[in-house]
Amino acid sequence: MCIRDRADVVSPYTYNFEGLSTSSTDFAPAGWGHVVEGYDGYGDFYYVDYRLKESGGYGDNGAYLYIGSQTIGDGSWDQGTVADMLVTPPITGDASIYVKKNKSSGTITFYTCSYNASTKKYTKGSKYDVTVPELSETEWTKVDIPGVAADTRIGICGDDVSIDEFAAASAVIELRKKLNVSLVKLMSGATADADADGNITLKMNVKVKNNGDVAFNPGDENYSLSIMRKNTGSAADTEVYTQPIAVALQPGETSDFIELNAVIPVTESARSRFDVRENITGSSSYGGWVDIYAYKPDFSVTTTSFDVISNGTLQDFGISQSSVDKEYNIRNTKGAAPLTINSITVPEGFTAVQIADVLQKAGLECYGDFLHEAETYAPFPYMYGPEAAKVKGEGFLFADTYEIPKSCSARQIADMMYRRTDEMLTPALRRRAEEKHLSIHALMTIASMVEREARLKEDQVPIASVILARLEKQMPLQIDATVQYALGRQKEELTIADTKIDSPYNTYERQGLPPGPISSPGMDAVRAVLDAAPGEYLYYVAEKDGRHVFTKTLEEHQAEIDRIYGTDD
Repeated sequence: MCIRDRADVVSPYTYNFEGLSTSSTDFAPAGWGHVVEGYDGYGDFYYVDYRLKESGGYGDNGAYLYIGSQTIGDGSWDQGTVADMLVTPPITGDASIYVKKNKSSGTITFYTCSYNASTKKYTKGSKYDVTVPELSETEWTKVDIPGVAADTRIGICGDDVSIDEFAAASAVIELRKKLNVSLVKLMSGATADADADGNITLKMNVKVKNNGDVAFNPGDENYSLSIMRKNTGSAADTEVYTQPIAVALQPGETSDFIELNAVIPVTESARSRFDVRENITGSSSYGGWVDIYAYKPDFSVTTTSFDVISNGTLQDFGISQSSVDKEYNIRNTKGAAPLTINSITVPEGFTAVQIADVLQKAGLECYGDFLHEAETYAPFPYMYGPEAAKVKGEGFLFADTYEIPKSCSARQIADMMYRRTDEMLTPALRRRAEEKHLSIHALMTIASMVEREARLKEDQVPIASVILARLEKQMPLQIDATVQYALGRQKEELTIADTKIDSPYNTYERQGLPPGPISSPGMDAVRAVLDAAPGEYLYYVAEKDGRHVFTKTLEEHQAEIDRIYGTDD
């Protein structure tokens, strides 16, 4: 790609490709253009093969240009056909070119082409009507292009051919402004820690070469260098720093090292690639990869066996026949800011609202976002039941003690708890649930009710048995804890009005399970559901000491209530 500065009319015009460099994919002779097409294959990008041959040109004299196949790629399984072509200067009158096939399938085709001064790009137009004689693999064949209209650009699309000695009655030769980044050295190193203001400093030494026909001087428009942050996918690269070039360059001249000192704001830690672009023609060159660390701690946990858990994630250790003890070291490995650790305990039976309150009391600023994450974020498929739950993550925020850096986001904390739940739901537990025809969602829902209803561990299995029996008999569960969840607060005693509340969590009014868990159950409650079976008991009531009494009939149940709490008469 090049920029036009001024033009001269040359009549007659000839060009024999002597001294042409094909090292760049967008090469072009002086005054010419190039429509560069390539094929983005599997794992690589392919271009048509152009090579300057130093001898053997037309008349066995001088250089000629070898053009490879327009079908490019890696083998027959990964190929694409393009139309990569050199574009002549604007020519007028009769023109010609000498052609020789590289192999028997070689062809040459001609097109009209146009140049857009604003985009600085050449574009292929319609096919140009040229009678091409039969080409030879051993002899040069002259191809005539007669009567070219004034100032027409001709695109030469060779496919496994060689070309030499282009001639035209006249041509407008446009002098080029062309700059190239010839060398980049990353001086600031492969890592960069942000300072307290959120900035990193990149230092690069850069050389540029004037490959055009026009001299450059400081202050010329676009005579500058930019540091570009490479983006993935189709996103355009991001310009993060621009610096004018302070030295003059004559055509063919290469600069000494130019120092770039870029102060760049960063918000997140990331491994990023930075290239250097010159802003005359827009070419760029590789600069280097840099591991950027924002002014945040980098939370890392390492076990004694060198397993690594980073930034709020938990590690799966798989199935073990016996208990496994692991020692953990929590450290700030590469963080650019200090790391503050909080030990936070989530009690069994806590709701998402209560967990958010724990985070607030621990001084974590993300507590306000945590409830939103719990309500909307559910990464595992088994967290979804037949109907939408009030809080998607309810019941799956595992009750445990966590070491949480103050810099952790709400999403990271939620992931910690979700992954801990997933870890505790071992393959053996999942098989047992499947054997009982319980989905994981149903298992955790029942376990959450058992957790909130049972005041003593020994009552968990019997309470689970009552719930399973009522489900089997299609009786309303009539679980007080679900009504309290629907009310959004704890009450010592529910009123009749409370049990009439319009809510999918009201198991007095609705048959079957509520839409989802009502708290985070402990593993004892989960195992209690798996150990329980539907029995003869259908009712229970708590003694004043917290122990439950289980009964078979409504009459027996009412009698126990009267015994414990007295009668109304």
